[in-house]
Amino acid sequence: MIVSQQERVRQRFPHGPAATLKLLPATYPNPDGTKPISRSTLEARHRDWVSTLPALRTRDGAVFDPAKIVPYAYRHSYAQRHADAGVPIDVLAELLDHRSYSVTRGYYRIGEDRRRDAADKVTTLSFDRHGNRIWRDARALLDSERARHAVGEVAVPYGTCSEPSNV
Repeated sequence: MIVSQQERVRQRFPHGPAATLKLLPATYPNPDGTKPISRSTLEARHRDWVSTLPALRTRDGAVFDPAKIVPYAYRHSYAQRHADAGVPIDVLAELLDHRSYSVTRGYYRIGEDRRRDAADKVTTLSFDRHGNRIWRDARALLDSERARHAVGEVAVPYGTCSEPSNV
């Protein structure tokens, strides 16, 4: 989609250097394609698009509130999808253009699948003082941890967000 949009912009502004063209150029006044559309225009067009979507459902089947689908939520979704795929925090910080990992941590959440996988790897090698495997005790702990992590998070498209203003 981005490549086709870039091509449309280059056709619309054939004399402007490609490096200065905006992906979403303003319509007026913008003779050289270097002015982007305004934030309010982007949000209005986005809202128009969201209103055409069918009902979106969360994993548990509840209808997701379309009012929560805002452009900024995609940044959290983008970060969460990378985190779920196992992208290290330093790489995610670079992708999000963060200078500090502490900022990135606001976007980066370890998903339940990765948490469970890490615990499985460690607990298969864990024994009590008598040499018995302790997996049964670890499983009970993981189930309570899953409930604890769910508190203070809200569902967003493609993941969860614990940004205080969103929760």
